[in-house]
Amino acid sequence: MAGRSDEAGEAFEGEATVPTRAETARYVADMTAELARMARAAGLPLVAYFLDMTHQEAREAENPQRVPRRRPR
Repeated sequence: MAGRSDEAGEAFEGEATVPTRAETARYVADMTAELARMARAAGLPLVAYFLDMTHQEAREAENPQRVPRRRPR
């Protein structure tokens, strides 16, 4: 069960807070950037490409007020 928090977002003693959407997106972006570097170093270009795409999507999700980029048709 997820931890409860007060109105200021502070966890009650002994309970964890649930990360926000932006916090989760930032974490995913950080992790996939590192994994992409590892994949490139290991000679896995396709894996690195997919991780780079995931990194980009997570960065965009972190800042939803930004104008989304146009996707090719």
